[in-house]
Amino acid sequence: MSDEHISETDVEQLKVMASQAIESAEDIHNEVQDITLKALQQGKLDFEHINKVIKAVTEGVSAGSLAQGDNAKEALNQAVSGLDQALLASVESSKLAVDEATGRIKDFTQQDVKRAVNDVESLEELFLETLTGVAQASSGTVKEIMTDLHSHLQRSGTAVGEKSGEVLSGLHQSLSQIGHESAKNSVQMTQQAGESVARIASGFLAGIADSLQARNKSSK
Repeated sequence: MSDEHISETDVEQLKVMASQAIESAEDIHNEVQDITLKALQQGKLDFEHINKVIKAVTEGVSAGSLAQGDNAKEALNQAVSGLDQALLASVESSKLAVDEATGRIKDFTQQDVKRAVNDVESLEELFLETLTGVAQASSGTVKEIMTDLHSHLQRSGTAVGEKSGEVLSGLHQSLSQIGHESAKNSVQMTQQAGESVARIASGFLAGIADSLQARNKSSK
């Protein structure tokens, strides 16, 4: 995968991996979570990259669920739950990155931090819209299951949505602090000179992913 965003070749590979994870019917939740986390780490953790990963994984598990027959509903439930948990981890990573930016104001632009905050705000909506899009592109039983999954998550909420709600107040406060300090100190920065919050978030995500993977292995 590239240093910036996932390539089209990698998108197709990710679809295959997600499809195989659900076809195997072994620990689907954790397999999909791990696959998603690894893909999210491979590039800047920004909207474009996250969008491609969510879409590829969702399309992959949707296609792979056909091999599950009568168990397709439970398999897709587990897969979508694994994807949801991976996105939750990405929110935690973004929060850690914004916290670091707040402590190193001169290294970041307010615009870059604001973009990271906006990405967190829109993540649950992106997740649900992707489920809808894949459901509409599917047919038969898979379409019915994906539509029901979307409706259920829209009513009950998602793990990533709940986590986003928890951290957004603090993120907006951090953004306000960065704007205030930059104005007070007349800090003049360009996007080229500053570090990327999205890139740092990807680094934090790698640590969170390692921790989750170790925990999953110890629980088996």
